[in-house]
Amino acid sequence: MLLEFGIYQLIFSVSQPPGTGKTLFCNALANSLKYNMLQISMSDIIDSYIGKNVIKLKCAFEVARENAPCVLFFGKNTISGFCIRSLLK
Repeated sequence: MLLEFGIYQLIFSVSQPPGTGKTLFCNALANSLKYNMLQISMSDIIDSYIGKNVIKLKCAFEVARENAPCVLFFGKNTISGFCIRSLLK
């Protein structure tokens, strides 16, 4: 359905030990495709107020849409931290 509107989406996961160049790889991918890259850290999303996490995450995707084509990079600590804090609440 997204292809009808000219929107292409590719999602992949890079799982390697720390210091192996995951961020560098995504940055090189974005540069070679001439795409913008947004690196999202845990501090960009996590908030102590209920509901703010979802609003901030939605905002990150809105910024990506405004800067399309774009590569969104969520680091390992961002995803695991977001999941752990969501489970604790």
